[in-house]
Amino acid sequence: MSDVQQGPGWWQASDGKWYAPEQHPNYQPPPPPPAAPATPQTGPPPGYWQAPDGQWYPPQPGAHSVPKKKLYTRVWFWLLVVFALGVGGCITIVSVASVAVNKAATTKHTVVYTVTGNGTADITFDTFTNGNSGSSQDTGASLPWTKTATGSGLFNLYDVTATLSTGSTVTCTIIVDGKQVASHTSTGQFATVDCTGSAA
Repeated sequence: MSDVQQGPGWWQASDGKWYAPEQHPNYQPPPPPPAAPATPQTGPPPGYWQAPDGQWYPPQPGAHSVPKKKLYTRVWFWLLVVFALGVGGCITIVSVASVAVNKAATTKHTVVYTVTGNGTADITFDTFTNGNSGSSQDTGASLPWTKTATGSGLFNLYDVTATLSTGSTVTCTIIVDGKQVASHTSTGQFATVDCTGSAA
């Protein structure tokens, strides 16, 4: 409200005063501004492919295709192999596997346990009699010490443990069929070593 007109749209009421446009009884607010245009979608159009240079290129027949699976990775290939082998092939596989398992179970292995160092030690080692495994002990054995055993079977493990009674250094070694499969050294009073190995 003012005693004089303040600008365009101001109007004078019956009381002689001037009022702002929005105070007029017939005032209508201006329409809202138009909505901003939609942001265009980013990214390549459908079907475009990206080359090693980082650029996107339009689709071209045969220019960009998914590599085919290798033959041996397809399920039907292995189904065909199984079908081709048939029952006879399965029997052959089982027979070959049976021979291999029997050979592994009956093959004899020469096991040499060795304990070296200074002083004496209490020694425990695996033994094999009539295909059965067991253990034996040699108490107060003078070092160096060695034992030879013969073992067989699928899952035989060979083990020797030595604890010094006197002395300060002890080393255990296992040799199976001429090949060293385990070795360990320990030092100190009452030092203990443990060696475990197999023919595999």
